[in-house]
Amino acid sequence: HMVIRNHLNMISIMAYPNSTVCTQCHVVFSRKAWGGIDVSELYNLSPELAWVCSQECEKKVKLKNKEGTWMK
Repeated sequence: HMVIRNHLNMISIMAYPNSTVCTQCHVVFSRKAWGGIDVSELYNLSPELAWVCSQECEKKVKLKNKEGTWMK
């Protein structure tokens, strides 16, 4: 198990495969506890391979994808 301080400034205990990394802000979060949003289709990936932790991060990722700047 890993102890992680998340973007909500809360401490969580997570273990793979329940934890993932946000594609936008790179925070480690628990999909089981906080949900997350699957953005795999934006990168032409199979479902559940790319996640963001919040609607804010989803908006940023979609904008970068639309502008073609997602690699920067």
